[in-house]
Amino acid sequence: IPLITIDTATIAINVGGAAIPLFVTIGMVARNRVLLPKTLAAIAVVTIAAHMFATPVPGLGITMPFYIAPLTGAAVGLLLARGCRTAPELAYAGGTMGTLLGADILNLANPTVFTSLAGGAATTLSIGGAGIFDGIFVTGVFSVLLAGYAGRHLRQSAGVCPQEPEE
Repeated sequence: IPLITIDTATIAINVGGAAIPLFVTIGMVARNRVLLPKTLAAIAVVTIAAHMFATPVPGLGITMPFYIAPLTGAAVGLLLARGCRTAPELAYAGGTMGTLLGADILNLANPTVFTSLAGGAATTLSIGGAGIFDGIFVTGVFSVLLAGYAGRHLRQSAGVCPQEPEE
């Protein structure tokens, strides 16, 4: 979905790689599945990690090692939820939104990076698109799986979340 055109470059938002994860995250917060302050904290931590490891590559886009965001999202989700059942939701929100902000939006907001990615030719720079779309999808899936598995293990073996009924 095209948003704005700057010189010869059009900035667009990818539905599957940005819009859907955004609406899923907003829905989780609106339905009180996760608390807003914890969600924002998870997003902030993953944003920092994603920005540190994201590399703009002219002609390709923005790349990042695939494991950074899922591991960071899962770890932050587990820490903020204290291993409880909301860890997967926090991991998803932090992982997907943090990757979008840290890898895509913060890099596209940098004029030097924007110019090098656009390359002076007519092009479309997609938030949550191309390689980052795959990264957002992988981050969402792996963050949830890692946090869910680790959280369940913590509840069973370490006795965290004793207020929750056993399954």
